[in-house]
Amino acid sequence: METAAGRDGAAQAGQGEVFDFDVAVKPVLEVLIGTTVDQALLELVVEDELAYRWEQQCVYIDWQNTELVERLEEQERRYREEKILR
Repeated sequence: METAAGRDGAAQAGQGEVFDFDVAVKPVLEVLIGTTVDQALLELVVEDELAYRWEQQCVYIDWQNTELVERLEEQERRYREEKILR
């Protein structure tokens, strides 16, 4: 051991003893990035499905309303005809 300005022989690491951050972190990052991308794609698919279902629901409601209006108009027409006949 030397002074504070010198080197401490016991603190030196040999080849292969130092943690190689890039090598150790790369597999973890690949999994995190892959999982994040998969989750993002899944969210897009779900959003598209919800938008499609909402659109189909609106079309169905419009169709129902049109049918209801037609039935009510027909009922009103029959009511007027019966009223005239009486």
